[in-house]
Amino acid sequence: MSRIQLVLILLFLGSGLPGQGQVKEITALRGQADAATDSVQRMKTFVRLGKMYVNRSLDSCYYFSASALELAKRIDDKRGEAEALNILAFYYIEKGNPYLAYKYANESLAIFEKLGIEEKVCEVTMNIGVLLGREGKPDQALSQFEKAYQMSLQLKQDSIQPSIILNMAFPKSFHATLPELNQLYDKAHAIAAKNKDERVMLSIKQARTAMKFFKGMDVRQVIAEQHEVIRETQEKGYEYLTAMSYMEMGNMFLQLDVDSALHYYEAAIALAKNTGYDVLHYHTLTQAYEALKRQRPMPAKANEYGNILLEMSRQKQLDNQKEGISFLELAIKEKEVEIATAKHQLRRTWLMLLLAICVLAVAFIVAVYRQYRLKRKLAASLAITNKQLEEKNRLLETNNEFHQKLISMLSHDLRQPFSSILMMRGEGITEYMSKEDLLYVFDQIYQSANTGLQALDGLLHWMKLQVIGLAYSPSVVNLKNNIDEALAFNSGVIAKK
Repeated sequence: MSRIQLVLILLFLGSGLPGQGQVKEITALRGQADAATDSVQRMKTFVRLGKMYVNRSLDSCYYFSASALELAKRIDDKRGEAEALNILAFYYIEKGNPYLAYKYANESLAIFEKLGIEEKVCEVTMNIGVLLGREGKPDQALSQFEKAYQMSLQLKQDSIQPSIILNMAFPKSFHATLPELNQLYDKAHAIAAKNKDERVMLSIKQARTAMKFFKGMDVRQVIAEQHEVIRETQEKGYEYLTAMSYMEMGNMFLQLDVDSALHYYEAAIALAKNTGYDVLHYHTLTQAYEALKRQRPMPAKANEYGNILLEMSRQKQLDNQKEGISFLELAIKEKEVEIATAKHQLRRTWLMLLLAICVLAVAFIVAVYRQYRLKRKLAASLAITNKQLEEKNRLLETNNEFHQKLISMLSHDLRQPFSSILMMRGEGITEYMSKEDLLYVFDQIYQSANTGLQALDGLLHWMKLQVIGLAYSPSVVNLKNNIDEALAFNSGVIAKK
């Protein structure tokens, strides 16, 4: 791996993570994690610890991020799950497992996109660019960085921009001059200083010295600046940055003093090994071995480092084969789980559909039955109404017949005595009649008036009964008496005929 590629490792692990003092904050967070009773708060604390340990201890980084992922899945916290996956992508790239690094980074990106968390989408987009750069694809990496940078311009907060600019400087370094690169570093530093992000400011400082050395500046001046970087990273507890600074210092001293270079290489090797940064450990060993090989006679340390590298290469080859198989098995298993989940979801959908059909069927049957009962009720009501109408019609017919008879009686029987009186007085008939005839006429008028008065009294009595609502109560009558009364009333007509 070339010197400039080693700088990229620094930028990868330095991207998208919070920058505050390490030791005190980690101690406080671990206390919070132990005391936390709320699952959400505990998961968030694990995520924060995973981020903090990225630059301090890779094994602890894995422990807390894996714990956060497990807890986030259990409580169904998608944001926490995506955060944990993003940290695990860092872990696996430093462990030399690009399969899982890409897998977790892409899964994290997919969740953040679904949740619509733009700042996290921007961050993971940048991190994927770093992965592409680590795979030796600088053009694709730069494309990702530029995409992330354009996203960052739309965000309310600009805290992610320094890391993006810092990462963009790497692929541009092959063609840009040092002043051009310094302009990028100045821009990134200004934003980081505004946000008080000490980790990013340290990363920028380390990148400046590494780039000055790469671009051929006076090595003594660069070494003086690198001493200051080592002092600050040690003071603030950034173990990974310290190991990187040791290795870069070894590269610088190769031009001046091999023994001093080996001293810094050994310090970087020990620190990288103790903190679990396998890739950094391997590449620092390689740098030291190459330096030792050039010495004559070749020191025994060269053979020792060579044997360690050979064993690490063999182990790495076995791990890659195993990890490749594990990754394939994991992918197959996940696909099986997806299929099983899809089948379960399909069965659940069919069950819900069947249940909905049953509910609709029951509702339809109930509606039909209610409609049937309503129709029966309406039919019964209509039958009663028709019967009442028939009775009323019969009553109207009866009343109409009675009214006709009443009118006939009023127009004939009640008018008769009045007509006789008016006729006798109007035509002067009484002047020519004898006393006996007058008496007879008066007797007939009396009988007619008396009969009419009886009929009128009966009619008035009937009307009173109708008003007060008394029921009709028939009684026995003497038919002969009624006939005699009728004969007497009509005796005059009878006598004439």
